[in-house]
Amino acid sequence: MTASCTPRTCFLDFRRPFIYAAFGIVLATCACERQEHAAVYPAQSQPVVAAPRRPELTFPAEMRAAAPEISAFLDRFLDAWLNGNYPAYRRLVSRAHTPENRERFELISAATAAVTVEAVDLIETPRLPPPAYLAVFHVELTPDAAERRGESTRKIAIIVFKELEQWKMAAAPAEYQPKAPAPASAPAAPPASAPAPEYPWDEEGDY
Repeated sequence: MTASCTPRTCFLDFRRPFIYAAFGIVLATCACERQEHAAVYPAQSQPVVAAPRRPELTFPAEMRAAAPEISAFLDRFLDAWLNGNYPAYRRLVSRAHTPENRERFELISAATAAVTVEAVDLIETPRLPPPAYLAVFHVELTPDAAERRGESTRKIAIIVFKELEQWKMAAAPAEYQPKAPAPASAPAAPPASAPAPEYPWDEEGDY
């Protein structure tokens, strides 16, 4: 039996091919517009953010073995220094000593390219109850800092000791700081009354 159609259904059957064709044209037009929009307004790539530069650290095994009691403490101090972690640094400083302020600490950290632990020695000093350790670091400055300061390396020392049964640190006094070799044409020494800096970072100069 041949299916019959009413005027309405026959009219819809007649329009269906045209509806499909029109719908296809609309889809094709939208796709073209999207392609043109992409060509005119290309997707902006996200800026590549470089990973923070961490200074190199050399802590020889023999240095760790020389003072196993404080090697973990020195690791914490060096990690705070090299990462510019001021709150961590403040927690390690003795309450009896004035720490670097945040701005200067961050400048020092940013100026540091590499650190090598050169010595860790048990010392005796009337200023502190035993045990006390002297740790000496060889510091390489970044090129910018080296250019500003006129030197590419320097050595500094800290003292590590017990305070309220916890290890703490402080900048070593001037007499314990490594002495820089005098150049061949060294200028005249300052008068004896001129106080020596308590800490190499205390010397004037930008980082």
